[in-house]
Amino acid sequence: LVSYWAHGRILELLGVVGRAVGAIRETAYIGNLLDQCMYVGLSLSRVGLDIRGLVVPVFERRIAAIFEAHLARGAPQMTASLRQHRWRFAPAELKSAGILAAAADADAA
Repeated sequence: LVSYWAHGRILELLGVVGRAVGAIRETAYIGNLLDQCMYVGLSLSRVGLDIRGLVVPVFERRIAAIFEAHLARGAPQMTASLRQHRWRFAPAELKSAGILAAAADADAA
């Protein structure tokens, strides 16, 4: 009977943590909440209710989503910056990369 009650409370806690993590936009705040959840998990582990392994995937998904959002915002800016930059390479570097030889072969053909 107690194990069913504990299971329900753990699921409820995971739901609350999932909603809280979903509302966070900055990874620093996620780190703070993760530390708190690990502390709670450690405390609960003393009575056989270690939830730390259940909490980590919630944080992993949110961190991955934040990272993907930052990449999506930053990639066009990075692409634009790379296109605007005037690239200068020494012929030796181009030759060692196989680019100069390929360009010379293409010109000869």
